[in-house]
Amino acid sequence: MRSENPPNGRLESRTPLCPYICLSYTWGEASPMYTIKINGKFFHVRKGLWEFLDTVRTWRWLRRRSLWIDALCIDQENRMERNHQVQQMGKIFWGADLVICWLGRNPEFESVLAAPWYRQNALAVTPRTSQLTLPGKYVAFCWAKYWSRAWVTQEVALAREAVVIAGSQFLALKHVIHAIVGEAPLSPFQYLSNYILDRRRYTLDPTMSSIVSTWGLLNLLHHFRGTACAIPRDRIYSLLALCREGKRYQVNYDVSEAQVVRHTLEVC
Repeated sequence: MRSENPPNGRLESRTPLCPYICLSYTWGEASPMYTIKINGKFFHVRKGLWEFLDTVRTWRWLRRRSLWIDALCIDQENRMERNHQVQQMGKIFWGADLVICWLGRNPEFESVLAAPWYRQNALAVTPRTSQLTLPGKYVAFCWAKYWSRAWVTQEVALAREAVVIAGSQFLALKHVIHAIVGEAPLSPFQYLSNYILDRRRYTLDPTMSSIVSTWGLLNLLHHFRGTACAIPRDRIYSLLALCREGKRYQVNYDVSEAQVVRHTLEVC
């Protein structure tokens, strides 16, 4: 689909030392495709990315910032490049100044991020107690498709700073977690939040006990067994930067799934 005034940007090569922002999002359905302009040429992207670019194109704090977006920065048709970039994915998101968690143009999620009482609790020192009943829209927020995307685990867990954006509303991920953690115990958001809190607690103070700091790939696969991905092997590849086996695991989209399973068992 082509709009009269599509989002417009430039694709540039940058050194690793240049500051940048990473986008974490769900790709969405392959059809229909939407049009943007890159270096003056039309480029087709899926709905999730197009909505993000169209939403933030007028935001001043993003206008002069460099964005790393997988669909634009990785040649998805080039297997060699894809293998290399996916192997580096953890370093890419860890090296970003900020990771944007894009939940799409969802009025319900916008209202969650904009709610006054929510922001008040988000700024509190301690998490909200579970004595309050969480309204339906907050439960829906915790079960949003974004939180169950396999790649989100690594992208968010490695982020130095992360902000959640839905439509025109945004809030720091750390405030979101402290505001509603524990309110939807079986949700993908809760599984991810628990992991992030435990991981960061250990990072800040290595003397504190941490279960997740010792987890290997098999532990992570079990904990995040409810995540979803279009390509089955991405369930493994999306966790490599979070475990000790990742340093000796070779990403390869050219081999069969049976070979991927065999390699995983050999490494673990």
